Amino acid sequence: MNTSMQPPPVQAECHDTSEKIELYENYGIYIKPIARLNITIQLPPNKNPGQTISFPEIVDKLKQLILPEEFIYLRVIKSSLEFIRLEGEVENKSSFKILLSKLDNVTIKLSSYIDVLKVRAAEAKIVYPNRHDWDSFFKDSMVNNEELKPGERADTIHLTDLPCKWFADKKNYSQNTDVMLIKPNEHILREVFSIFGEIRLIDVPILNNCFTQLRRQSAIEVIASTGMLNLPTFEAYIQYKDYIGFVKAMDTFRGMKLLYIDEQKNAFTANFRIDFDRTKHLSDREIKKREIDKLKAIEIEKIRNATIEREKEKENKQKEFTRWVKIFIQ
Repeated sequence: MNTSMQPPPVQAECHDTSEKIELYENYGIYIKPIARLNITIQLPPNKNPGQTISFPEIVDKLKQLILPEEFIYLRVIKSSLEFIRLEGEVENKSSFKILLSKLDNVTIKLSSYIDVLKVRAAEAKIVYPNRHDWDSFFKDSMVNNEELKPGERADTIHLTDLPCKWFADKKNYSQNTDVMLIKPNEHILREVFSIFGEIRLIDVPILNNCFTQLRRQSAIEVIASTGMLNLPTFEAYIQYKDYIGFVKAMDTFRGMKLLYIDEQKNAFTANFRIDFDRTKHLSDREIKKREIDKLKAIEIEKIRNATIEREKEKENKQKEFTRWVKIFIQ
């Protein structure tokens, strides 16, 4: 279990897949409801000078309260003189009622405090865009109420923190392949997300070697014993031909995380992020701009390589000249 003030883990092992919902079974990709809760520890108003709070002790007390359930992660999200607020995630949303009965309106006793501390708990609100958000966002771009061009309207979803390995073509890699070398496959991504509607365009920046490299979750350490994973992730822009495809995709992933089951029936979850594209990434103007930037980058690379070759040739000529001078002197 991860216990820190760092962001929650993007990927983790999953020990219970009973709440899985099929997304694309052929590739072992499902979704699962996010079971996240907020826990508030209310501190007494009168504290002795120098009195300190032991976060590990608080975590241990909370872990004991929810047994036999376990937290996937538990982290402090806010701390003040009046209270400590934590965010935690568990395996299944169906266990919420039992968990809240164990956590809400109970008290815990810390070794450093004479008084008992009151605990409050509630389901956490998952921040996620709705139709009003994207309607309001694109309203300012509307001209004479005419439909905007592709990429300049609500038609593109932006996904981040997608695990590369889950969307990779398994035929191109072996079990011994370094995970940092595994890249997603655009065809597989298209197949999976076509279930919501016809896709017009896809862009996976990680596959454009001119500009991007594999993103790694630097904030989360690899702790094998706790089930935390630290695997390369990627972002993707997916543009639907029709508005209904965009809406279906956005609505389907509300309050969900990805679930992946591999060939050995091992299961993993990913708290990926999804939003409507706010940058017009797949508009004609932005696509042309990137194409120009790519051509410039290719030209710069050609010039750099040519310069390196000239320097090498100059160095070799100098060495050859020095060699002949030595022979002449001898």
